Order: sequence, then structure tokens, then C-alpha cells
Amino acid sequence: PKQQNLDLMRLMYETQAMKDKRDYLEYLENADPRGYPGEALKIMNQGLAKGALASADLGTEKADTEARVKSDKASLPSQEADAAKPGATLATLTNAGDVFLSYDENAKAETFYARALEKPGVDANTVALRLGIAQARQGKFAEAEATLAKVGGASKPVAELWSAYAASKS
Repeated sequence: PKQQNLDLMRLMYETQAMKDKRDYLEYLENADPRGYPGEALKIMNQGLAKGALASADLGTEKADTEARVKSDKASLPSQEADAAKPGATLATLTNAGDVFLSYDENAKAETFYARALEKPGVDANTVALRLGIAQARQGKFAEAEATLAKVGGASKPVAELWSAYAASKS
């Protein structure tokens, strides 16, 4: 599924396993520049820098994404403020976690995901997977392994790969 594949592509990026045009285009398809413009722009820039992507591969998408990043970044303080409120909803917390994870603001993402896990109705597998990713990206490898061990369902195979990455770093 798209969300698990996005988290797998994040691991490929983290481990520098992305090698060719197909990898970059697949990541962009999953990150969707309209949903996660900052993350998509990072992938576009790296793909272009490494020669895996050419400007023709992106068409006007890069310029469109750069414009989206400006407006998206402007909304981050209000998203953070809404998620920081004591009565923040599950949707507000998970959306904030996703947005901050996509901008590599992993400490903020970790905070919002941890709070989301305490809410009723949470998709605990997806949220725990992303919490573990945020922890691993901060170098909190033991915490990431413990968090990722709790992931089951469709997210479990991706969590196991992230856990192996964390274990290799600790």
C-alpha cells in the first residue's frame, strides 16, 4: 500500500539505497508533491543532483512544488500550535506528525505521534511506525527499536526493516 511504500522509500533515502530514476519517481509518486511538498522537493533536488533525474522528467512539477513549499511552510506554525493544544484531536496530531516528519523535523514529529498513540481510534501500527522513524532519524536507535517492535499488521514488514536499520546504527 502507498503509505507503507512511502515509509519504505524513506528508509531507502535514509540508507542511500536510491540509485536510479525509477526509485526517485516511485518516491515522488508516494510522497505526492501536493501532500508532502517539502519532502518531494528534497527528493527532486537529490535526484537531479545525482543525475538520476533530468529536468525533463519533472516538467513543471519542480517549480509547482517549490511554490507549494513556500505556502506549506507558512502554515507550519499554526499546525504546530493546533497540535500542541491539550485537546488536540487525533487527526490534528497525526497530520502534524506527518507534516513535520516530511520536513525532517523529527523531534516535533515524535512529540505529536507519541501523543496520537494515546488517543482512542488511533491506527497504532502506522503511528508507531512513523514514531519509530522519527526516533531513528534523531539517533534514538534503542527507542526506535522498542517502538518499531510494537508495529503489526500491514506496516510490520516495513517496521522490521526500519528496526534492522536502527539496530545496525546502535
